[in-house]
Amino acid sequence: MAAAVYTTSFLARTVFRLRRLQKNVPSIGAALVRRRLIEMITGIATQRQFHTLLFFLFGMFFANEMLATLRGIEYSSMSLSAARIDVFEAVTAFAFFVFVVLVFLHAFQWILAARLRSLSDTSD
Repeated sequence: MAAAVYTTSFLARTVFRLRRLQKNVPSIGAALVRRRLIEMITGIATQRQFHTLLFFLFGMFFANEMLATLRGIEYSSMSLSAARIDVFEAVTAFAFFVFVVLVFLHAFQWILAARLRSLSDTSD
């Protein structure tokens, strides 16, 4: 959640910087506009790598939880009350929530990167 809040605030700041930059293009100068666009594009690329890292970390934790759940099912099969399919409910809900957050962050970042790229192409 902290990473999602940080990423959302970073992308919102980038949107506001982009809007401010578009309004002040004539007064700033082309070289400074280009440098600021490159800084924003670099920041977006860093965010993309951060999201990839989060995705891999989530995959590791999810795989660990699935193995633990399967081990719990195996151990409960020896008892009188064996586990049913509802033991997967919590893990599945967690996975759905994480994927929804990652999809939102990816879409927000992708839209912003496309806007920056198009503005960078027009500033040439």
